[in-house]
Amino acid sequence: MTSRWFRIKRLWLCLLAGCLASITSPHVFAQTASAPVCDPSPEVKAALDQLPSDQTLDQTEYQFREARRSAIRALMQRYPGDVFVQRMYIRSMSSWNTPSDQEKVIAEYKALHDQRPDDAYISYLYGITVQGRNTSQAIKLFTAALEKAPNLPWPHLELVYAYSAPNFLDKPKALAHVNAFLSACPSTLEGYSLLSSPIRPDDNDLIRQAASRLRQILLPRTDPDALGAYSTLWSLEFAAHPRSDYDAVRKQVAADVTRIRALDLEKTRQWWSALQEGYKLTNDQKQSDWAADQGARRFPSPWNFPERSQWYKDHEYPGSDAPTDKKKAYYTDLLKQTDQWIKQRPNSYYIWWDRLDALKQSRRCLNSGS
Repeated sequence: MTSRWFRIKRLWLCLLAGCLASITSPHVFAQTASAPVCDPSPEVKAALDQLPSDQTLDQTEYQFREARRSAIRALMQRYPGDVFVQRMYIRSMSSWNTPSDQEKVIAEYKALHDQRPDDAYISYLYGITVQGRNTSQAIKLFTAALEKAPNLPWPHLELVYAYSAPNFLDKPKALAHVNAFLSACPSTLEGYSLLSSPIRPDDNDLIRQAASRLRQILLPRTDPDALGAYSTLWSLEFAAHPRSDYDAVRKQVAADVTRIRALDLEKTRQWWSALQEGYKLTNDQKQSDWAADQGARRFPSPWNFPERSQWYKDHEYPGSDAPTDKKKAYYTDLLKQTDQWIKQRPNSYYIWWDRLDALKQSRRCLNSGS
């Protein structure tokens, strides 16, 4: 009797442990594929927008990366199984091209896929982990996800990327998946950016229709994502018209820029980016440079450094075939500049790379006998 009770008790403990694991596991997938899930919920979107997005001046790149990943892991616990949080996690593990991190995330989702091979969301997410490393496998996983859940829109997006890659380029298939995604998620901004080379449709009417639809989506919005999508809108509108119509298109862009600038969203990075791009398209380089400079000053980062950008604009590289004395002068000046830049951006990989390159090239000039 005691032995039997012990077995029953152990069974209940195992079941309870399994339940707790399913509650706390960040990989519990709560979504269903009965209807298209095009965008994260407002709550999840707000949480994703709060993730650290830029390396601060007092952070190394490693510190920023770890801070961002830590914040994403916290979201995975807060929103277990949310596909948009999971996707962000995968990208955070893959975006810095650290082989160990990439292998870790691939193994993680492969294990999930092995456990639940019929779960469309897991097939989709596992496919993202191998996209670019094993694209043929990724295509199979995305295709399988669509077979299991035809209303799942996001595999279409990934298949567009796959069929746009040089080794897998298939324009008809890529366009078919663009259309499928936009049909399922006509208000999702990410889909419109896909209507670009190398798979841009030959039918300008299709581009014009997409641009018109995107314009209607953006006009009432002032959020950062919408402001960032104006670059896509303008690109599509220029692509939809012959060169003879470009002046009219520029007038439309100019009107957009005037309206966007009146929003006075100085604390929004995408506002500055939209102004920079818009002024450039209307051939107002002075204002474009102003927007670029102001945006960089308000949102400093190790790579977006106005003084560095200006120096490179003012100092044209003499060329590999230039006389040694000219190259020496160029790199000597660059070396002096990095002394100042490092004081302002001590953790900038880009500035340290400039400095190392200047040292190497200066030494090469000395060794040449100059």
